Amino acid sequence: MLTPGFSAFVLDRRPATPFFVLTYATVCLGIVAVSILWDRIYRRKWDQARARKWSIVPGVFDEGEIVTMMQGRSDSIAGYDIYMGYSYQAAGKQEGQYTCFFPTEEEAIAAKERLANQRVIVHVAPGKPTKSRILDEDLSAILPKGTHFVD
Repeated sequence: MLTPGFSAFVLDRRPATPFFVLTYATVCLGIVAVSILWDRIYRRKWDQARARKWSIVPGVFDEGEIVTMMQGRSDSIAGYDIYMGYSYQAAGKQEGQYTCFFPTEEEAIAAKERLANQRVIVHVAPGKPTKSRILDEDLSAILPKGTHFVD
């Protein structure tokens, strides 16, 4: 049941105050900023923390691929991503992808050569054999210090 006071509130067509507009815009931009931070920084850490509890199966890396990352729309190189595919057995043959970042091409080539055809521990999600993760800490002995891990 609508009361006369509620109807007057809903039907009020006065323009919003500058304070309300500023507050609303700040909240919206804050939500966007938190979403970007989560996606860029914390999602990989969250996924890795969850994967520590999953079952473990042996896997093998493939040859891998190095991708040059450009800085924005410029011609300058930001660094090099290594995309390493891996395969494992869980309810049949499954495949996944592991990614890490290096600032120089020499470091990327050396890391790719160290990981190529290497045996690895794969963490598989319970009840979902196609969902898997390789933990950064499991590769810390193979990869050099200062490796940046990206998703």
